[in-house]
Amino acid sequence: MLARTLVHALRERASLRPDAPALWHKQGGSPYRSLSWSELWGSALRAGRGLLALDLPAGSPVAALCGPNVNWLALELGAMGAGLAVAPLYPRWPDESVAEVLRRLEAKVLFVDGPRLQRVLALRAQLPRLEHVVCLDSRVPAVGGGVRTLAQLQQAGEARGGESEWAARVDALEPEAVASFSLTFGAVGAPRIIEHCHRALVAHASRLSRALGVSEGDMLLSRLPPAVSMERAMLRLVPLTGAQLSVAPEEGSFQAQLREARPTFVHATPEDWEALRRALEPRLTARSANQRRVLVWAQQAALEAHRLEDALLPVPGPVKARLKVARTLIFEPLKLEAGLHAARGLLSGLGPVARSTLEFFASLDLPLGESWGLVEAGGPVTVNVPAARRLGLQGRPLPGIAVRIAADGEVLLRTDTLCLPGGEGPAAAAVDRQGWLHTGDLGELDPEGFLKVARRTPAIAG
Repeated sequence: MLARTLVHALRERASLRPDAPALWHKQGGSPYRSLSWSELWGSALRAGRGLLALDLPAGSPVAALCGPNVNWLALELGAMGAGLAVAPLYPRWPDESVAEVLRRLEAKVLFVDGPRLQRVLALRAQLPRLEHVVCLDSRVPAVGGGVRTLAQLQQAGEARGGESEWAARVDALEPEAVASFSLTFGAVGAPRIIEHCHRALVAHASRLSRALGVSEGDMLLSRLPPAVSMERAMLRLVPLTGAQLSVAPEEGSFQAQLREARPTFVHATPEDWEALRRALEPRLTARSANQRRVLVWAQQAALEAHRLEDALLPVPGPVKARLKVARTLIFEPLKLEAGLHAARGLLSGLGPVARSTLEFFASLDLPLGESWGLVEAGGPVTVNVPAARRLGLQGRPLPGIAVRIAADGEVLLRTDTLCLPGGEGPAAAAVDRQGWLHTGDLGELDPEGFLKVARRTPAIAG
């Protein structure tokens, strides 16, 4: 039975496996350290209790401007438990867009990480409603003037004695209450503020975890800003499934982050996969003539096998035998060096991946699956999964999500995980009387139900 909310899911994890590791993180050159499920629950409680000390009305937005951050899960779940909803802002938005979103939200509280603190301070004069700025980085001291550290906010909550109040609010959470704000800009016009309820978030996370096969034994890698809908959706799998999370330092390269985390599922942007390809290619070419011949032989076997699997065709015995030998001699050592030896699924989102890059990873026995999603639907809508993928297509719809193509080629979707009706997204005109969301994207479905997106609606971030 699914938890009523993600907060309840975390509480259950902390109760059943209090000392098991939930989250891994590091600062600078220090080694990774773990945070147990009970410690993560305690961090959420302290964050929520601190927010209660600010006396915000129920359902208020709590804005955040940060990259990947060890405090994110505790912050979001703590705010949810307090009856509030976090609205992450995309760090690459220009200052005028950040200020506009904060004004539209009428946000009184903004969490910010250390690298972006000075940027926020420079914008404060434009934001008369912004009363509290909270720095998530413990290495940055408080600077006064309504700015405090997360530790100071937590101390304020402790002084108020709000633990029982926060626990009571967690018990009172209703599945249909607002749990999350998401923000997105189109090519023109004002930012859209999108609301999701607790039920929708749990439903989407459950469907995504089932499709990917994510469970307690898995390790996920957090390396993108939480404002990216794909990242936020993957983070929600942690309390729901019990998978562990490795939070990568923002300054590290994708390749270094993979080596340190050694994840079982990896989601990244097309730019990340292109960068990883560029990092791996020189190592493959810097081999002797004999080694390169063996490598080419292995790559041909892997690419042939994965092309046949993609086409739902049987892989001949000789090809299977070649691939088995290639894995032992070539691919397993290479995957170990790259930090991908445990990976069971590689996902790319937020745009198309070059065909040559898809074939490159398939030729290394690392098939990369594309996905397609929308902020309005809670994140990924269609995904390629290990058991069903197509090279160059964006995958099949998650369970409970219907996708069809209109006569003019527009991609339509219908799901109960859409944002709350009556909010600013989707606009009334975007959802027809039958409940189909008109996405603005163009595409087609193949006979097996895999989506091919031909054109996406321009947006600054998704």
